[in-house]
Amino acid sequence: MTAFGGCVRLGIAADRFFIAPTRRVSHSSISRPANQQASNMLRRSVLLLASSALTPCIATPAAPPAGSFGFDWLRPGTARCSVISETALKGFRSCEYHADGTFGLRDPAFACRRNEKSEYLVYASKAACVRNLETMKANAP
Repeated sequence: MTAFGGCVRLGIAADRFFIAPTRRVSHSSISRPANQQASNMLRRSVLLLASSALTPCIATPAAPPAGSFGFDWLRPGTARCSVISETALKGFRSCEYHADGTFGLRDPAFACRRNEKSEYLVYASKAACVRNLETMKANAP
């Protein structure tokens, strides 16, 4: 899970999960392939139910938390990473979450618009903010 949220996924490999039989089945009443097929079907059914119950999807937050780090990427000449305060959060008109990151990097970010000439990219950590700011500046024309 990322610091900003996202969907939590828990996977269980079907070939590594064992379900102990609850009752014995006579080999004379069911052929071996049918018994194996029934066991596999039961295993897959239980795994599907278990994985559905164990994979809650946490809603993506609408805005970054106070204390995150960001910079105004529409003003590259003066852009620098700074702490996003509660006051700054209230100044954003809208925020859009980018789970796949920005500038070709994989750091999740929020793009928060302040006005037509100002949009902040907000990251969970100062290191992620600095990394993305440096990448943006390195690729500037």
